Amino acid sequence: MKIGVAEESLRQPRASLLECARALGFDGVELSGIDDDPIARVTIAAQQAVGVCVVSVVCHEHDFGAADVTRRGPARERVVRAVKYADRLGAGIVLLPIHVLTTLDDFSMIARLEEDLRYIAQRGEALGVVIGCLVPLAAAETLQFLDTVDSDFVLCYYDVAQAAHAGRDPAAEIRHLGSRICQVRLREEDGRLLGEGRVDLGGCLRALAEIQFPGYLILAPPPTPDPMDALRRDLDAVRRALARVQAVRV
Repeated sequence: MKIGVAEESLRQPRASLLECARALGFDGVELSGIDDDPIARVTIAAQQAVGVCVVSVVCHEHDFGAADVTRRGPARERVVRAVKYADRLGAGIVLLPIHVLTTLDDFSMIARLEEDLRYIAQRGEALGVVIGCLVPLAAAETLQFLDTVDSDFVLCYYDVAQAAHAGRDPAAEIRHLGSRICQVRLREEDGRLLGEGRVDLGGCLRALAEIQFPGYLILAPPPTPDPMDALRRDLDAVRRALARVQAVRV
């Protein structure tokens, strides 16, 4: 497992984003959105020079799967644009939060999401970019939804704090989801840092080791007066917990 950082937690201009992530000790960066900025034009060379890669790109698209066709079509194309942007950056994942997916009982909405995700997955497969769906469903329902879409390029982006906040067991859900997880966001709720709240960091990392998760852990500590200190503390907590997991497995 490698450790990345969310752009919004770094609070740096994009021109210095990769250098800052490297200085802190991260392996990669998750960009908060798409934009035709300098990092998109020089990023491959910059990543090679710095040694820190762009891991994923977040696409906040509130109209995705909307019932209104005048909103739904443009939203779908904006997600396709995010896939193409990720490909330009060399990133393999587009994070697509789908907050409206709170139930599988809305069959019309499920049908729209299924159709649109399959459409986007075709574009993603052609470029080697996975759509990581962040949904507020329990693991069993998430798997059911992914099975409905039925694409190797539509997977689960798992947020441990979201599950813990909903009263679920993130470690158990990680084991349940298994290889359907493409990326993991490690964070706490309620303005806390890792190890200070409800998330069982060690339990989550043990579960990820058990399923042989090969991807990135994205750290996203809450806003604080000293964001660099928060990032260092979260990164140190994860490294220490990973070391303990690895020592037990040996």
